[in-house]
Amino acid sequence: MCRRCFSEAWQKLINIRVVKVDGSTPSIGSYLLRWLLFPIDGPITSGLGLLVVLLNKNNQRLGDLAAGTMVIKEKNYRKIHVSLDEFDYLTQIIIRHIRNRLIYLSNK
Repeated sequence: MCRRCFSEAWQKLINIRVVKVDGSTPSIGSYLLRWLLFPIDGPITSGLGLLVVLLNKNNQRLGDLAAGTMVIKEKNYRKIHVSLDEFDYLTQIIIRHIRNRLIYLSNK
């Protein structure tokens, strides 16, 4: 069985998912960068990766920090998307308000 298939099966079994920090799906480049930095996270540096995980806010390993990804519980995935939708909605309201204000000021 290929390593990627095993990894995906393992992630489904324990209900985790790799996502970009903004909640979107990682690109192939992001996965590749995570994979390339895996040896530095553990086997080569004798646990430096564990120290990095413990010291950062989102519990990201070096590969995640470099790739802009994070591992989340599957149940939290929906929360991230809702937060992004709310952020997008609020951003549109603010932009509309600023545009209307500028139009108003330019007509004065």
